[in-house]
Amino acid sequence: MGSKTKVGPLAARVALALAILAPCASAQTSADKAAAEGLFQAGRDLMSAGKFAEACGKFEASQRLDAGLGTLLYLAECYEKAGRLASAWATFREAESIASGRDDRARSQVARQRHTALEPRLSKLSIKVAEGNDAATEVRRDGEPIPRESWGLALPIDPGDHTLEAVSPGHKPWSTKIAVQGEGVTVPVEVPVLDPAPAEPPKPVSAAAPTTPIAVSSPPPPAADTARNDTGGTQKTIGLVLGGAGVVGLGVGTYFGLRAKSKNNASFDHCDPNNHNSCQQAGINLRNAARSSANIATGLLIGGGAFLATGIVLYLTAPSSHPSTASISGLRLAGTAGPGESRLTLEGAW
Repeated sequence: MGSKTKVGPLAARVALALAILAPCASAQTSADKAAAEGLFQAGRDLMSAGKFAEACGKFEASQRLDAGLGTLLYLAECYEKAGRLASAWATFREAESIASGRDDRARSQVARQRHTALEPRLSKLSIKVAEGNDAATEVRRDGEPIPRESWGLALPIDPGDHTLEAVSPGHKPWSTKIAVQGEGVTVPVEVPVLDPAPAEPPKPVSAAAPTTPIAVSSPPPPAADTARNDTGGTQKTIGLVLGGAGVVGLGVGTYFGLRAKSKNNASFDHCDPNNHNSCQQAGINLRNAARSSANIATGLLIGGGAFLATGIVLYLTAPSSHPSTASISGLRLAGTAGPGESRLTLEGAW
């Protein structure tokens, strides 16, 4: 086993980042796992029925909700049966990499055999960009940018119709349609030098019409009630803005908290089963990533909660535009925390 180090305090950091949202986060994870399992079963049924395009969509959705090596292998096989050989080849390679990292030799060997068998059948696209184009020129395939380092290389592509575009500031955009048919073919495409875009004509300047002085009387000073109402409206607006920022902060904090938990759990695969604090370098890297996500989540959750609470207080204590509306007094914010839950309450007399 490789180098080891003690990483015990990480568990406390992850727990702190998830303390506020632990009940709802675990419920959401359970719901995602259940939905992912349902999508996986539906994908298997559709693939058995020969409906490969629909089956691949189900496997993709299942993998997004709850990534798993088994689902990834089924997705790669579905791509192959659907004729999407480049996607199948790339997915089998990804599965091999994950299986090797987990020391799952059986599935690693299966994935390697499958993508190796696909390689001679792959169709490829070679894009050459003519010299003379601006350095800011961007080439896109089906709306996705193609890295400049890939220009001139024959890269695997799924059969079918594709759209190539080239854009550059100050130049006319260029596009073309290509059809990739059959297996083991290479389709070359050359992007020409883009034409400069025509300069925009200057806007016509109309002669200024003679003006007649207009007497403007000063408006009467606002009444006391109007000034008070304006202040209340402004305070409510500030409260809504702060509350919205708080909700966003809590949402992003939740994401980083869940990410920290996932990274921490994944590190156990690279640690001593009898001592989870004694890990290989891969486990250490995962826990370092979990620690970073946990720190970010902690800051966002604390800041988001403070913004949300402040926004609620500002909104509820804003002066009312109707004198008959009941007033609010003795308003205070109270928080309680216990095992597995936390609560934030606003108390006062109306």
